[in-house]
Amino acid sequence: MIDEKTIQIVQSTASVLKECSLEKELIHYESFSPVAILGE
Repeated sequence: MIDEKTIQIVQSTASVLKECSLEKELIHYESFSPVAILGE
């Protein structure tokens, strides 16, 4: 049986992973956007 503590750990880990992937997507988008290329 999965207890409440395990569910909380999984949920917090999932939210951290989600934030990390969002940051990577933003960095990826910024590094390939025309403004970033022209600005350098």
